[in-house]
Amino acid sequence: MVRPARAFGNSPASPRELGERSPLRLAAARGALALELYEPIELGPLSVSELVVSLPGLNFPVDLSGGVPAFRHRRGVLERGELTLAFADLVRWARRGLAAAFGDGEQAAQLTEVRLWGVPGGLAVGLHSGTQALAFELLWAPAEGDVDLVVSAERGAGLGEPALGRALRALDSCLGRLGERSGRRYRLGQLATALTRRLLPALGARAPEARGVRFGELVLGADELLLRFDRRQPPLQYSPRVARALELAELTREADDRLAAGDAAAARQLYLTALGEAPRHLEIARQIAELDVWTDDRREAALGLLVECGPVAAAGVVGVELLAHSGDLHGAQAAAEALASAEVFAPLAALGWLEVAELARAGAAELGAPAGAVEHALERAVAVAPALEAARWARVEHRLERGELTGALGDLEQLEAIQTVVSGRHAVCLRAGQRLLQAGYLQHAGRWFERAVRYCPEDAEATWGLARALSSAGRGARAVALLGRAIELGERAARVPSGALIDLAQILAEMGDVPAAIARLRAVTGGDADALRARALEGRLRARLGDLAGASQAYGRLRAALQALTSHDAQPSFAAGGAAWLAEAARFERERLGDWHAAERHLAVALRLAPHDAEIAAAYRTAAEEVARSRAGLPDGAPLTDASRETRLVALDDASSPSSFGIDLPERAARSVPPPWRATRTAARPEGAVVPPASPRSAEPSVAPERAESERATIPWGTEQTADVLDSEEDSGEAALHEAAERLRRRLEADPEDDNVALELALSLERLGADLELYALLSARLEDSDAPLPELAALLRGVLVRLRDGALARGAQEEAWLYAAALARVVG
Repeated sequence: MVRPARAFGNSPASPRELGERSPLRLAAARGALALELYEPIELGPLSVSELVVSLPGLNFPVDLSGGVPAFRHRRGVLERGELTLAFADLVRWARRGLAAAFGDGEQAAQLTEVRLWGVPGGLAVGLHSGTQALAFELLWAPAEGDVDLVVSAERGAGLGEPALGRALRALDSCLGRLGERSGRRYRLGQLATALTRRLLPALGARAPEARGVRFGELVLGADELLLRFDRRQPPLQYSPRVARALELAELTREADDRLAAGDAAAARQLYLTALGEAPRHLEIARQIAELDVWTDDRREAALGLLVECGPVAAAGVVGVELLAHSGDLHGAQAAAEALASAEVFAPLAALGWLEVAELARAGAAELGAPAGAVEHALERAVAVAPALEAARWARVEHRLERGELTGALGDLEQLEAIQTVVSGRHAVCLRAGQRLLQAGYLQHAGRWFERAVRYCPEDAEATWGLARALSSAGRGARAVALLGRAIELGERAARVPSGALIDLAQILAEMGDVPAAIARLRAVTGGDADALRARALEGRLRARLGDLAGASQAYGRLRAALQALTSHDAQPSFAAGGAAWLAEAARFERERLGDWHAAERHLAVALRLAPHDAEIAAAYRTAAEEVARSRAGLPDGAPLTDASRETRLVALDDASSPSSFGIDLPERAARSVPPPWRATRTAARPEGAVVPPASPRSAEPSVAPERAESERATIPWGTEQTADVLDSEEDSGEAALHEAAERLRRRLEADPEDDNVALELALSLERLGADLELYALLSARLEDSDAPLPELAALLRGVLVRLRDGALARGAQEEAWLYAAALARVVG
């Protein structure tokens, strides 16, 4: 077999290179003399196994003694041909181009699997890279001499964007120089003509006339495709599936082009236009939903669109995502299980089973679903794709959680064996050691860290991990040496593990070398969890050493770093740890320095991190009471009598507005805790107008309407975001309010200096009735900001009034006095 071509589209060897082994011979074809191939020729991934060119215009008898060279100069007519496309050859040719589905950087270089297989009417493509997988089909739709390939049945996992856009970019990289794309349709124009123009001149013959040649149906083999073309081939009748795909490609042509170009907004508008032309078209609706599912604000709209167009479960991966988002975990799990069972591309099926496992775990936690469903899904994921690392790691985590050490170790051994390079084995051993150490299996963790060090002796992380395992096992002297080695290696690579510095500092402190431990902690910088832990330990050790000023400064840096966090955004364990550190800092300020003001500031941030912690709340009330005594000129620990409270409250009324802040203790004490208020918008808002929220909350208001009006906070309509918050419908569900507050918390964490976002969050918390969290947010905001928004102060006055009244309703006189004292500071 002649193998001259290096890439699809290159010409084969010349006649001089072929010599006497020219694959052409004379033959009779349909009543005429013809040239034909008697030996396959490879042209890139194609193998041309048959090619017949008739030579019309010859009169018999014909002198054939000159053989093929005597007729090479004649222009013939292409009669028929046959092309064989082996999947293995096509994968080798297309692999680099298909990697564009996962970008041009590191992910593209890690394309771990490319698989091709035949489907009715076309060819399927499967791509896998790490925790991402993509599969799609190319449907065969020849028309006259052209060949159309239509992208269909695209789906993916872990992509973070519509699968169609990834598929089109990958195919552009592969087929862009062979044809042209229009939407999701690729056209290889006059394929037979282009093929013979490259092949026959290279063999010393003239390119034949190929107009009128048509391609037939694909013939699928176990590992190859057979393409036939013939001048007498009738027009191909498309299957219903191919016909539907062609219609869809025409409807969405412009939208698909914009999606491939990365313009999601324009693509969405064009998809909506197409949906108007083809109402309730499920595939078009699915494309819109795939664009909307990645935006929190549009998920409900996407779900409604799919419900209108058909069963949500039939929408594929996006349907599963939207069902889970709506709270239908059982429906999402059933849909995901059906998708994973039907998927033929193993990595994508395994990732689907991992999604089933996550949904089953969520269902078991929230709805009491059987826990065995998680194990079943993980078993299916590993069985479908034994070499998929994500599936193995997921089962390792599950088994360690259940205490199944033997099974977890078996999976770890398999993960190490899967790797083909030393760096991969080192990464597996390092991760295995870290996970086993977290689970408390010290001896096994040490062994895996030793393996990691064996694969890469210069790795600081592995050396640090081994030191941690030895330290936990009570071998502190050996751990100190290894920690020093880890830090030295990290300094060489300019990546010193922060945890190694902290661990070394703790061991040094246990050995009595506190100054050296503090020096190690000071070397930990940044704003991550390790840096926060280092500041807390630094404050503790400085206090132990007697450096009270240094300890106070360390605790102050800790509070400043934690101040942007909220209990909802932080991980639960991390939030609890941060609150505990700040509670310790408050005790230090109170007991060692007698600084109640600093203690109150620490506890205010701690209350933001753990708003439901009763001990922190009680400590904060105590600190606030002492601060109030200090401001009132009372000695430390002086009892707060009812008379002094009433006198102080009267002073508050005189200092501010009697209609806003004055209270009548007997009447107020009988009131119930008021429900949340709901904001409303007026019909017309001239520029610069303000819109007050509803009156303070009470089940049975006992104040006059004019007093209630004066208690309302005035919020200016200065930003679109504020308008959006206050324009919510009166009957908005509590779940929607919680989601809005969650988004605002994340935005404020990303940019703590954004006062407008802080105002939006405060308004959301006001509507939710989360007065304690609102008070913590506003007090910290007003304390730290040089020029806070005046609206925040108005909201703070309102929440203090409600907290004061609620405390009185519960009979908590001292707590009410504290809130009243804080209110006096705000209005004074």
